[in-house]
Amino acid sequence: MKDFEETQNNSYWRQFYSNQKEDIKIEPTNFAVFSYRYIETHFEKNFNNLKMLDIGCGNGRDVFFFRENGIEATGVDANFSHESEYILKEDVLEILGRENGYDIYYARFFLHTIPESKLNDLLLKISQQMSTNSILLFETRSSRDHGHADKSITNFKGQVGDKHYRILYSRTYLENKVNKNFRVLYADENTGLATYKTEDPTVIRMILGKK
Repeated sequence: MKDFEETQNNSYWRQFYSNQKEDIKIEPTNFAVFSYRYIETHFEKNFNNLKMLDIGCGNGRDVFFFRENGIEATGVDANFSHESEYILKEDVLEILGRENGYDIYYARFFLHTIPESKLNDLLLKISQQMSTNSILLFETRSSRDHGHADKSITNFKGQVGDKHYRILYSRTYLENKVNKNFRVLYADENTGLATYKTEDPTVIRMILGKK
């Protein structure tokens, strides 16, 4: 059963993406470009049959960016409002429960939208599926902008509809969470990484390998 906060968030994001134009092939995020450079090095530019799952892919712009650059990317977002053969409108845990695994797991601005219990389930399923060379790359908002707590739950008034909640973590908190099942290959917590118009939030970037 979904938490009330998750149901509320789903309603918000369905409305948000339904307001966007159907031509969704827009510029990739900064994190996608950063991730692509890391992927090039990690897999030594050998993209043959390289499979990626973009978790919480939003409007799909990073999915199309990776596909245009030789990676077999599939997006998953239950709130995606248009139609695309490359994007699944399902719950990510259901997909991970039936798939054999991916080379790359990618999640931008998704982890802070789900309850911590679901985050724990997601990380566990990914760690169980990963091969020795698989990687998980994620970018999420940090709790640093709301004080120095390890975890902060906030209600954010966005561009459409009602408020939606965010659960924010510190880099240290996330590192402690992932250390059981993953190796931390890269970690950063900083501003200047995800700027948008006048916004410059503190975000956490991590790249994880199988332990």
